[in-house]
Amino acid sequence: KTAVCNLASVNLSKINTKEDIERVIPIAIRMLDNVIDLNFYPLEKVKQTNERSRAIGLGVMGEAQMVAEKQVKWGSSEHLNLIDEVMEMISYNAIKASSNLAIEKGKYPDYEGSKWSKGILPIDNANEQAKKLTDRGGLFGYIYDWEALRKKVKEDGMRNGYLMAIAPTSSISILVGTTQTIEPVYKRKWFEENLSGLIPVVVPNLSPDTWEYYTPAYELDQKNLVRAAAVRQKWIDQGQSLNIFMSLDKASGRYLHEIYTEAWRLGIKSTYYLRSQSP
Repeated sequence: KTAVCNLASVNLSKINTKEDIERVIPIAIRMLDNVIDLNFYPLEKVKQTNERSRAIGLGVMGEAQMVAEKQVKWGSSEHLNLIDEVMEMISYNAIKASSNLAIEKGKYPDYEGSKWSKGILPIDNANEQAKKLTDRGGLFGYIYDWEALRKKVKEDGMRNGYLMAIAPTSSISILVGTTQTIEPVYKRKWFEENLSGLIPVVVPNLSPDTWEYYTPAYELDQKNLVRAAAVRQKWIDQGQSLNIFMSLDKASGRYLHEIYTEAWRLGIKSTYYLRSQSP
């Protein structure tokens, strides 16, 4: 089997309310599912794997912009509760949309015997330590009826074997004018250098109201990035592009050990680049 990525990302700076998420997610899931059938496959085994698992990866971008515009401090309990709610809404509607597609177009071939077929959803496998990071009133603090969704998935099946993943979005976030993926911003303003010279770059919607909420990545406690990722991970069945930013004044083996041990303890499946600053 050879895995492939069929990816799309919801722009959280524009889409973050229950109404908008319920409107947009089913469209995104249908589009991604269509990619599997419309794609060109250079290798037959890639085509076979894709068609049997019908794997897609719906993610998010623009989290830093959303948080700043809502005037929420990065890493605060308010931040963790906000992304917990947003990711719950995305998870629920993505699973429901894929299950509805299974009624319309059929289940993915490898559905039988899968966790989906047993009614096991990503939140059911969530890390216990990660669950303790937010308090929305326990089981009754959820926005949706997850028991009803479990029953639906067991009865109607799923169109896609893999559903959600958070990709880097380093190019597409620039094209749509938002912040990269789930990351805090590099700086509030800086210069990009290319053949044309120095180009000034400013984070989206920077103003006196958002300035203090756009905390640069290197100024943050990196364990807060890890905790936020643990909250998201509860709701998604695959991984997320989680970069760690190490400033020269904080760089040490001990600090790195603490960051990565915390990621392991909280059940994060993977991290992406360890980004450092040049002297």
